[in-house]
Amino acid sequence: MKRSILIVESSKALQYLITTILEPKYVVKSVQNSRHAIQLFSSGYEADLVLLDIPNFETENFELMDHILTSSIFNDVPVLVLSASHSEELKNNCLEAGVADFLTKPFDPVYLLERTNQLLAENTLDILIKRRNKIFTNLNIF
Repeated sequence: MKRSILIVESSKALQYLITTILEPKYVVKSVQNSRHAIQLFSSGYEADLVLLDIPNFETENFELMDHILTSSIFNDVPVLVLSASHSEELKNNCLEAGVADFLTKPFDPVYLLERTNQLLAENTLDILIKRRNKIFTNLNIF
């Protein structure tokens, strides 16, 4: 089964570009803002990775990033930030908050695909380890 990626990006052109890059390998859903992303999550949509446009600190997308990273519901979902900002402060704050990576626009499409593949492979391993540990804990083996 293909893994699912949510793109939260205000630019339709970038949504199309990223979808074109990722869709041969992944199921891609894109929305233009954090409100639409929250509506999608509220309807039961589950993403394996979120690609999130964060232009600056004062955006709803920055708040969405914080919510995804601190929520127990989404704690296994890696977030990859895409930003036109070259602010080191924004990049550092995002990385310190726990995003998996921060790419500055314009980005290399090949690198985006490679990084997406890596993050989803790492995420799969993390989930399997957590499930195994939960099983062992429930069995009281250790």
